[in-house]
Amino acid sequence: MAAAVAQGITRETVEALSARLGEPEWLRSRRREAWETFESVPWPDASQEAWKRVDLKLLNLDAYRPWVPAGTGGPEAMPARLRPSLAETAGGLVIQRNSEGVYSRLSDDLRHAGVLFTSLDEAVRRWPERVEAHLGRAVAPVMGKFEALQGALWSGGAFLYVPRDVDVAVPLVTSTWMDAMNGAIFPRVLIVVEQGGAVTLIDEQASLTEESEAFVSPVVEGVVGDGARVSYTSIQHWGGHAREVGTRRFLVGRDARLDWVTVTLGARLSRMRLQASFEGAGSESRLRGLYFPGDNQELHLDTLQDHRAPHTLSDLFFKGALRDAARAVYYGVIRVHPEAQRTNGYQQNRNLLLSDRAKADSVPILEIEANDVRCSHGATVGQVDPEQLFYLMARGLPRPEAEQILVEGFFRQILDAVPDAALRERVAALVAEKAAGEDNTCLTS
Repeated sequence: MAAAVAQGITRETVEALSARLGEPEWLRSRRREAWETFESVPWPDASQEAWKRVDLKLLNLDAYRPWVPAGTGGPEAMPARLRPSLAETAGGLVIQRNSEGVYSRLSDDLRHAGVLFTSLDEAVRRWPERVEAHLGRAVAPVMGKFEALQGALWSGGAFLYVPRDVDVAVPLVTSTWMDAMNGAIFPRVLIVVEQGGAVTLIDEQASLTEESEAFVSPVVEGVVGDGARVSYTSIQHWGGHAREVGTRRFLVGRDARLDWVTVTLGARLSRMRLQASFEGAGSESRLRGLYFPGDNQELHLDTLQDHRAPHTLSDLFFKGALRDAARAVYYGVIRVHPEAQRTNGYQQNRNLLLSDRAKADSVPILEIEANDVRCSHGATVGQVDPEQLFYLMARGLPRPEAEQILVEGFFRQILDAVPDAALRERVAALVAEKAAGEDNTCLTS
């Protein structure tokens, strides 16, 4: 078993990682360039609108080991509660434990159809030309400090390639989990769906123990070809001492469709950029989000619906419930470029406060440079409806159970967008546990 790298992140760390993985020169060069960008770009600060509410004192990258080995790690090594709900029935499964990809499988039917699905490290070795053509295309180091750091230090991850006109009828699953103390991981998922292809990908991330300090910098970049259809669902339930800063971005081609559901339940601090860029005429997306911080969790969601072509449509609806002294900030932008005439863009954010100590901020923004568009946004922050609560309690329910029912009803529209019944039940159970104060966002057995 390989040894863990010492704490601290340096240029030597980047070189050692690339050498450890035996990477080709083109990838080593990209890592070096990403590191140079990381060194040259200033740290985000409160002068930037999207960062001014983030408590950056919670981030100390020198406290973490930037590469932690996995040991053993197939499905049988995963704690029962951690195993993906679709692990047995999915058409393919890729598992990352700590910094390493440890398991992958794909059904024979999909393999014969030309589908590729494995860890990104393995894909670099087996299909370097496919990875090289798309890696960094949607999420490039120049996007920011953390994107550059991720570009220099990613490992494990997953690579999904769907050939032209291939319809993957069963879901595929990636699962990333941590059980290392004071580790930093940089998982990267690269999704490429060629023209006319279709796929559903479920992406789960979790920590093993509540006590585990960790830093996670995930990136998902997707290329949705012309006329393709992609359903992507992300479920995050890191432990309460984890810090997460990451980016997920999709490029959506002509007449293509992206259905995206994001569920955020864990981490002491989580700050995620979620972006859909509409590159071709007639592209569209439906984005649904659910977040439920508790205790003293701090959660930041930064979304961008980026309309770059005419006749495009985006529909975003995010809902958050907050317990205890939790804090959530939603910062969402609909951007319409001058050439994106006849755009339809919608954005809604609603927040439910379950405590007088919880705080939610919602900052919706429209940036419109075209003159023939339909765009709207809205945001609400409110307490539990006292009449609804009284109605349930008057029928014999204790207040915690009554609140749990109201929370489940509040999230129902988002839960209904989860593309698989078993997965929907899994997410609903996690939400119910948190609403009842049985927070198992980290999984101890």
